[in-house]
Amino acid sequence: MPNQAQKRRKLNYFEKAALLSALIVFMTVVPCTGYIRFGTIEITTLHIVVAVGAALLGWKGGAWLGFVWGAACFLRAFFPALQSSLVSPLAALVPRLAAGAAAGLAAHWLRKAGYHPPAAGALAAAAASAIHTLLVLFAMKLFFPAFGEGSQPERVEVVRICLSGVIELAAAVAIVPLALNLLRPREVVLGVDLGASVTKLALVKNGRCLRAIHKGAEETLEEAVARLDASEAARAAVTGVGAASFKGDVLNLPTRRVDEFAALSRGASRSAKKRNCLVVSIGTGTSFLRVTPFRFRRVGGTGLGGGMLQGLAERLCGVEDMQKFCAMAQQGDLSRVDLQLRDVCAGEIPGLTPATTVANLRKAGGGARGEDLAAGLCNMVFEGVGVMAALAANKCLTHTVVLVGTIAQWPVAKHSLDGVASLHRVRFLVPEYAPFATAIGAAMAD
Repeated sequence: MPNQAQKRRKLNYFEKAALLSALIVFMTVVPCTGYIRFGTIEITTLHIVVAVGAALLGWKGGAWLGFVWGAACFLRAFFPALQSSLVSPLAALVPRLAAGAAAGLAAHWLRKAGYHPPAAGALAAAAASAIHTLLVLFAMKLFFPAFGEGSQPERVEVVRICLSGVIELAAAVAIVPLALNLLRPREVVLGVDLGASVTKLALVKNGRCLRAIHKGAEETLEEAVARLDASEAARAAVTGVGAASFKGDVLNLPTRRVDEFAALSRGASRSAKKRNCLVVSIGTGTSFLRVTPFRFRRVGGTGLGGGMLQGLAERLCGVEDMQKFCAMAQQGDLSRVDLQLRDVCAGEIPGLTPATTVANLRKAGGGARGEDLAAGLCNMVFEGVGVMAALAANKCLTHTVVLVGTIAQWPVAKHSLDGVASLHRVRFLVPEYAPFATAIGAAMAD
């Protein structure tokens, strides 16, 4: 039997569908709302309602709204005051139903391809508007073979429909993203990032993180949620490598699964207030994502990251606690373990400092303390990630790199990355809630 969360999801879905259906009928009946006339040209605005609904409800909801639009369009012909000519039921229904379904499918595919919801909504609305206009022309030709041929008025009618379609398409592209942004849920959302090694939780409202915590190793998810005090959350979003195997809902909240890379790109760019950047997530491994105002895409990754660093810390330094390892690295001296430029060159090289690394851990074999080795291991990982990020950023035509992940906030990471930044002319930013960017982005999913 469906639980309370599933019932609430279904009820919310039907409420939105009913409200948008009523809006379509209202705009059909009230003059100068659903249909606007400029001389002989009639422009509809109902396709905008259908496109917004399709982006919110999916292709089935879009098809239903398209059907309501088509039925209302056909019934207009029976009311002279609404200034509509009689058309075939199929000519009225099929193009509009297809346009609604196409808008929902296009929005879904575009989001999966990495487009942000407003951009996906705009492109989906454009596709739906174009399909609607083409199918109207096809239906008119199918049911009225003389349409577009013969007399001058019939050819003018074709031009009129095409011109209306172009105007409707432009209006949809401009208005649908704004409408989706205004309709975006504003409630408090619980974001859960089920990572490979650590689970992170964030309580988010309107893209702003209210509170965030790490789940303890011996702590259940329910206990962690209670410790976070997420009683005000209206719904939950789950992401990360563990989301695929996560069953059910979080504390009986309506819960959705969110693509990890989509959540990461959204949360990192929003936390750093940068919409044009390279996002670098240093977790167990490291992922690189290119984020623009319109979409995100994964550009690569590496096994260098926290997992490698933890393995080296345990094997070479005998330390399992990563916070203790970070404290050791802060007390270390890199000049005792790394071969630096000052060791091989007495003069100056433009753009390089005497402390520039020539070879990581080249001098680790003799007389190095545990703290020095810890510093060298951290420097090797962070410099490696930083150089790869800088090269990827330059290739992607951006100079801003947003670093997220738990170890991105380590002081030793900043020391290593500052040298990479000056050498490769990029800027590394670490937002306030860097460890929780993926959980925050999951909570921001519409």
